[in-house]
Amino acid sequence: MRGRYATSRHDDFAGSDYERLQDMQWAMDEEEIRAIFCTSGGYGCLRIIEKLDYSLFQGNPKWFIGCQEISIFHSQINELGMESLYAPMLCAYPHLTEAALERIKGFLFGSISSYKIEKNALAAPGIVEAELTGGDIRIIHHLQSTTIQHDLKGTVLFLDSTYNSLETEKIIRYMKLSKIFQHLRGLILCNKGIQANIELTQLIQEITGIYDYPVYTGIPASDHPDSHPIILGSNIRFAVNESDIEIDFL
Repeated sequence: MRGRYATSRHDDFAGSDYERLQDMQWAMDEEEIRAIFCTSGGYGCLRIIEKLDYSLFQGNPKWFIGCQEISIFHSQINELGMESLYAPMLCAYPHLTEAALERIKGFLFGSISSYKIEKNALAAPGIVEAELTGGDIRIIHHLQSTTIQHDLKGTVLFLDSTYNSLETEKIIRYMKLSKIFQHLRGLILCNKGIQANIELTQLIQEITGIYDYPVYTGIPASDHPDSHPIILGSNIRFAVNESDIEIDFL
C-alpha cells in the first residue's frame, strides 16, 4: 500500500503538514499494514510528531523503517516501549547491495537476528548485554531533555553521523559535556569520516577510554550500500572481539 499523499510536494517537504500527518496516522492505524517504510527526507518530522495518536499503534505494533532525520520517530516509538528498524529509506534501495537487501528482508521476517562484522576501525574490546537505542547523532543531541527522548542510561548507544568531521566533533563534545557517555554500557558509531580523521579518533578514545565498555566506530549502517539494520529498542549482545564485531538481537 502507498500513502495517499506519498508523492505530494509542498515547498521543501513531501507534502503539507496535514498531508504528511494524515499518511502517517493512516499507516500507523491500518491493521493490514505490517511495516511502515519511510521514502526519504524527514526534515518535517518535528511538525507532526506531537499531533500523532499512538494508541492503536501500541495495540497493534508494526515495523517502522527509516534512518537519519527519521530518528525522531524512532525515539518516540522506543520511548513507548516498542522496537523500530534503523535501516535505509526506500529512495536508497536502488543503491544497496544484494546482501544488504537480504539482511533487511531477513530482519523484517525474523529469519536474521544477528551479524558478524570484520573489525577494521577504532574499537575497544568487551562484551555486554543491554538495550540498544540511538539514531542520528544530531537528532539524539537535540532531543536531550525533551519528552520524547528515550532514556540513554544503561544502554548501548548507536550514533549515525552523515555530517562532516567538524560537525560530528562538535556534537560529540556537546554530548560529553552532557555526561551522556559516562552512563552507557556500550557505544556504536556509523561514520566513515571518523576512521579517516585522526583528531576525531583521538577524541573518541579520550572520551570512552576511561570507561569499561565496548566501542566500535565502523559499522556500515544507515544508507551505506552494504547497510546492516539496527533494531532500536531491542536488547542485544554486543561483543567487540580481537578480529570481529558481533551483534545479536535478543
